[in-house]
Amino acid sequence: MSAGVFFCALLVSILAVHARPDPEESSLPILAKQLAVNGSPSVVRALTELARQSSDPETSGLASFALGYYYYQQSDFSSAEEALQNPKLAALPIGDYAAMYLARSRRQLKTFPEALEALTNFSSRFPTTNLRGEADQTYCQILIDQGDPERCLPFLEQRTDFKSSPSSLLLAARSEMEAAHWSSAATLLQRVAYQYPLNTAASDARQELDQLRQEHPSSVPMVPNPIVLSRGDTYFGNKKYQDALSDFESLVKRTEISPSDLAHARLRIGECLLRLNRVREAREALRRAVPMVGEAVPEKLYFMADLQRKLNPPSLEESQRIVSDLEQRFPTSAWTEEAFFSLGNYFLVHQDRPSAAQEYRKIVERFPHGKNAAEALFRVAWTDYLAGNTAAAQSEFLSYIQRYPSFSRTVSAIYWLGRSNEVASPARAAAFYHKVMDDFGESNYALSAKDRLARMPASLQDAVVDLGLPELRAKISLEEGASRDARSRDMEQRGFLFEKIALDDLAIQEFRASLNRGRSLRVATELSRLYTVQSNYGGAMGAIRMVFPDYYHAAMDQLPPEYWRNLFPLPYWSTLRSEAARHGVDPYLIAALIRQESSFNPEAHSPANALGLMQLLPSEARKYARQEHVTRWQRSKVFDPEINIQLGVAYFRDTLDRFNGRVEAALAAYNAGDNRVDVWLSEQASNPESGDPMVFTESIPFTETREYVQIVLRNFNYYRKIYDSSGTARGPGFSN
Repeated sequence: MSAGVFFCALLVSILAVHARPDPEESSLPILAKQLAVNGSPSVVRALTELARQSSDPETSGLASFALGYYYYQQSDFSSAEEALQNPKLAALPIGDYAAMYLARSRRQLKTFPEALEALTNFSSRFPTTNLRGEADQTYCQILIDQGDPERCLPFLEQRTDFKSSPSSLLLAARSEMEAAHWSSAATLLQRVAYQYPLNTAASDARQELDQLRQEHPSSVPMVPNPIVLSRGDTYFGNKKYQDALSDFESLVKRTEISPSDLAHARLRIGECLLRLNRVREAREALRRAVPMVGEAVPEKLYFMADLQRKLNPPSLEESQRIVSDLEQRFPTSAWTEEAFFSLGNYFLVHQDRPSAAQEYRKIVERFPHGKNAAEALFRVAWTDYLAGNTAAAQSEFLSYIQRYPSFSRTVSAIYWLGRSNEVASPARAAAFYHKVMDDFGESNYALSAKDRLARMPASLQDAVVDLGLPELRAKISLEEGASRDARSRDMEQRGFLFEKIALDDLAIQEFRASLNRGRSLRVATELSRLYTVQSNYGGAMGAIRMVFPDYYHAAMDQLPPEYWRNLFPLPYWSTLRSEAARHGVDPYLIAALIRQESSFNPEAHSPANALGLMQLLPSEARKYARQEHVTRWQRSKVFDPEINIQLGVAYFRDTLDRFNGRVEAALAAYNAGDNRVDVWLSEQASNPESGDPMVFTESIPFTETREYVQIVLRNFNYYRKIYDSSGTARGPGFSN
C-alpha cells in the first residue's frame, strides 16, 4: 500500500470516528420523550445517571432540567430543587428557565430567602430572557408569601417599562392589597382598567376594583372625567359598544362634568345604542345630544342619517335629507365621506346599484384619499360593468390599479379588464389574463383567466401587449432574516434545546417569541412542525404566515412543498373522503371550507355560537343529527371531528342541492344564509351573465361573504394542487 493511499485511509477512519454521535447525547432525546410519556422509575434513573456522569456539559444540564421540570410538574419540589441546582445548567441558554423553576420549587418548599436568591438580578443575569414578566411575578409572590408585600412595589418600580406594563401594574396592585395599602392598590387597578382597557389584565383589574370598592369604598377615588371618556372612546372604536355605553352612561350621571364632556358622552350614548340595534332608545338619545364644537356636529348628523334607515319602516327620504344637509354644511368632513359610503351600502344591499354608485362616485371625486375611496371606485367600476358601460368600467378599473396597486381588489380589476376586452380587443384581454395568472398564484381569478385564455385562438394566447401595469407579484424570499437581533437568536437556541428534551410547549413559547422579533424560515418551519405534532393546525398555518404573509400571491414553485402542506393541512382525511363520497361532494372543497371556518380546530366556538370544525349552529347540528341517525345526541357531540364532518357535509350537500349545484352560491349561503342568496340571485336574473360564478361572487354586496367565497375557492384550488386524489401530497412541481 502506498503512503498516499494509507494516509487517505487513515484520514477517512479518523473522520468516521469523529462523525459518530455521542451515545450519551443521542440517548438524551429518547429518555426525555419517555419521561414525558410515562415517567417510569427506570427512565428517571437513567436520566439521573446521565445528568450526573455525562462529560458533556450540555447533555448533563439538559438532563437535569428535564428531570427538574418533570419533578416540578409532579409536585415533588425537593427532587426538582436538587435537579435544578446542577451548576452546568447556569451556563446553558435555558439557565433562565432553570432559575425560574428553582425559585418556584423553593417557594413551594417555603424556603423563601433561597427562592428570592434564585431570582436575584434575573434580568442582568439573563439579558435575552423571555421570562422577565414571569420572574417578576414569581418574585413578588414569594415576597407576599414570606410576609413582605411592601417590598414588591419598589421592586417593580425599578423596571423602566413599569408604568406601561399592565401585567406589572396589576401585580403591584395585588401586592399593595396584601399590604393593606388600599388607596395605592386602587390607583394601580384604575390605571390598568382605564389606560389599558383592551389588555387581558384589564378584566381582572375591573373585577378586583369592584371588590375593593365594596370592601373599602373610601379608598377608591373617582376616576377623572377625561379618563373615563378616553376609555369609552377606546371601547367604541373597537366595537365594544356595551362597555362603551356603560362608561358614557356613568358620566352623564355625574354632577361635576364640563358641558363639552357631557355633550360628548350624550352623543356617544346615542351612537352606542344605535350600534346595539336599540333604535328607539338611540333616537331619543341622539335628539337629546347637543354637540358643542368641531367634528361632533357632522358626527351627530351621520348617525342621525344612519338611524333613519334603521327605523321600522325605514325613513329613506329623511336619511337622504340629512346626508344632503351634512354635505352642504361640512363638505370636507370625514363624516361626510362616511355618510356617502353608508348610504351607498344601503342602496347596494337593497338592490339599487345605480343609486349606490351615485353615492360612491361622490367619494371618488371629493375624497380621493379617503379611507373608503378605493372600495368606492371599484364599486363604481363594477356597476358600470354590469350595466354594459364598458368604456367607463375599463377606465375606472385602470384608475383603480394605478391608484391602489397594493389593495386587495387589484386582481379583480385586472381580471375584469380582461373580460371587458374580450370582444373589442382580444389580444389585450389575453394580456390581462396573463397578468392575473403570473401575479396572483392560485386565486380563482387566475384559474378562470387560464380557462378563458385556453378558449381563445392560439395566435392570441401568447400575444405580447404592453399594459403599462406595475409588477404585482409578491416578493418571496427564502433567505433567513438579516435583521434578527441577539435576543431573537437566543430564543431560537432555547427552542431547539427544549426540543431535545421533549419540552415542546416551552420550545413553542420560545420560537413564537423569536419570530415576533425577527423573520426566520428555520424557526417558522420548526414551529409549524411542532404545532402539527400537537394537532394545532391553525398554529401551524400561522407560523408559516408569519414569514410568508403574501403566500397566496406566490407561484407554487416559489415555496418548498412542505410549506404548502403546512399552510394547507389535511387532517381527518379518512372521514373527509368517506363523507364527501357518500354525499357526492369533492373532499377538498370540504377541507377548504373547514380551513376557513375553524382552521381545523374541533373545539372552535364562534361569537355567533357556531360550533366545531364546520361551525354548525346548534339547531343545524340537531336537525342533521336526526337525519344522519346519530344516536343519543347531545351538544357535546358536535365537537367530535367525525360527527361534525358527517353532519356538516350533509348540510352542505343540501345547500348545494338548494342552489342547483352552484358551489359559489352554496358557499355564500353557508356564510350569509339561504334567504340572502335567494335575493342576490334574483337581482342578477336579468343579467346576461347571471349564471357566471365569477359575476355572482363579485356582485355579493356583503364584503365578508364575498371574501369568504373567494377564499374558500382559493383554498380549494390549492388543495387540488398540493394533494392527489388519494390525499397524498405531491412532490416538487405539484403537477396534476
